[in-house]
Amino acid sequence: MTTIHTLITIGGFCLMLLFFQLIRNGIKQGDYGSFMDDMYFNEKMNGGIFISFLSIVGVQSLFFINIIQSLIKKIKSFSD
Repeated sequence: MTTIHTLITIGGFCLMLLFFQLIRNGIKQGDYGSFMDDMYFNEKMNGGIFISFLSIVGVQSLFFINIIQSLIKKIKSFSD
């Protein structure tokens, strides 16, 4: 079960990195139209960056929760 959770977490993190990379490349090149409609991007850019940061933080916290839970399980198994 934990391996499935880890795979989902890693997959989500990779998707977020990909999305963030697209936004960064678009800002660097000044060509937003390559991956988003100009008007939509200009209106939603700040929100999109905020959401992507939130998602990255959320995915990382999920990952750390998984690590902490596995550590707790190991500690409990040692004490038994």
